[in-house]
Amino acid sequence: MLIRELICESEVVQEINNDLMDFIIMYRNKNRPWAPMSGPNGAVAYMRGLDHDVDTDDLMTVLSKPPFTDVVERSGPEHIKIKTNVPDSMSNKEKEKEKDKIDKTAEKEAEKTVKSGELSEYTTN
Repeated sequence: MLIRELICESEVVQEINNDLMDFIIMYRNKNRPWAPMSGPNGAVAYMRGLDHDVDTDDLMTVLSKPPFTDVVERSGPEHIKIKTNVPDSMSNKEKEKEKDKIDKTAEKEAEKTVKSGELSEYTTN
């Protein structure tokens, strides 16, 4: 019975994390640096609307741990400060390099396919 309770608890925690991340991403996509913690449009009301029994302290604790540390600068009882300048994992130069690598690989595979005759059914005589 204890294992069953732990599994249910971990599923609830994951669901809370996912729902809270949705809330943060919604504000971040609107380019807003702050999201309200309390009030009618705040995180607490949003989470309670999804049937999660949480308060500001619960949410501040969750927001201080990964994966929220990548998108939240800090949180308090009134507001959540969202990181606006989240660095891209790859620079433009690296992206171009990867794109070129993919293009070359695709070209080589296409040449192999043609040479092996796998496309013979699609060619006309």
